[in-house]
Amino acid sequence: MPPSTLSVCFDAASEAAADLLPALFQLLCATHPDRYGIDKITLFINDACQIDWPEVAWLDIVSTGRPPGSSREATDHHRTCMEKHLQSHADCILISLNSPCVSHSVSLVLASDFTASQFGQADSSAGLLDRIRHTIEQRHRNKDLEELRGVVVFSCYAIARLSSVERTLVPKLTFIPQGVEPQFFGPRNDHRRIEDVTHQEPFVWLSVLTHDSVEPTIAIIEAMDALRNVGAFVKLKLLMPHSVGGHRVDPDSCERIENLSADYHFVEIIKDCESTKLVEYYHESDGFIWGPRSDRNNQFVLYAMACGLPIVAANSEMVKKHLGPKIRYFRSNESDDLANSLERSMADIHFRIIGGGLNHKRSMSYTWEKTAAELFRLIRAYGEITSESEALAQ
Repeated sequence: MPPSTLSVCFDAASEAAADLLPALFQLLCATHPDRYGIDKITLFINDACQIDWPEVAWLDIVSTGRPPGSSREATDHHRTCMEKHLQSHADCILISLNSPCVSHSVSLVLASDFTASQFGQADSSAGLLDRIRHTIEQRHRNKDLEELRGVVVFSCYAIARLSSVERTLVPKLTFIPQGVEPQFFGPRNDHRRIEDVTHQEPFVWLSVLTHDSVEPTIAIIEAMDALRNVGAFVKLKLLMPHSVGGHRVDPDSCERIENLSADYHFVEIIKDCESTKLVEYYHESDGFIWGPRSDRNNQFVLYAMACGLPIVAANSEMVKKHLGPKIRYFRSNESDDLANSLERSMADIHFRIIGGGLNHKRSMSYTWEKTAAELFRLIRAYGEITSESEALAQ
């Protein structure tokens, strides 16, 4: 196959994908794949996706059937058929419509050198097709296909389906929202989002412990809104306990925060929650924003660290000031295991540092867009521990 051509394979073996296929075919016809150097598009389908297709030169339909046996055997059979095809196509885009073997597809990509794209069932049909068009056009604009080898594009929903072994390889994968430079963005945990079918988009929960610091809290909300505007799937929990660090929460400030955040549908406010219950919310979240007024809530940050959450910290001095003494306190008075967990988190710098700090008034001049970019980097790192945190604070 000439290096300037591509084969595009749609892994469309799920019943959910069947609803998308007619619209997908219309899109491809309108896109004229041959204009983009794509000489062949292959659809891998099973018996659940039987559709009458017009005969066109650039489209192949490969039916993998549904052999007798367990669903696992059917998945393995489907994957084998895909592997045989992909082994003979060095330059290949694989687009999975969230088939039953989505994680197998990711494994296959990581073990190969072809380009792959994965999209999740949770995406709307229109959004999915737009991304497919964007992906094809992007390949066309980039003449050097070598730069695209090994890039995997998938939705948050697909990440949630990966096995624990495959998650260790996640930093190698890339999610590209439409119109945004390649970034990685995906949830940390595995099963909670899949069950909630009322949401039309996959999302990542971030918890914010807030009380009487109105402006920094709104700054965080606006930063998240900026992220959503560039294609990120993120939602916020604003945790408002009765008191923090022995200080009674100001009800007027909480009311202002509630009123100012009312226009942001991705914000959930949890009012009057007991401080002892906060750790339960951490377990339901994918990240924790430390601040505002972090001098009063550092113990909750420690619990968030113990849960293994990636942390957005306001500044490095606050980290040094509060966490060391707290770890010594836990070791002396509560639990060696907890103290050890926190020490490991600190040793690995389980933080991303944001500029002048979201809990200081001077940070208000720190633009929402830049703050959002920092938060985006935190999430796309998938909790990956790096030593760059201190550099970000400079």
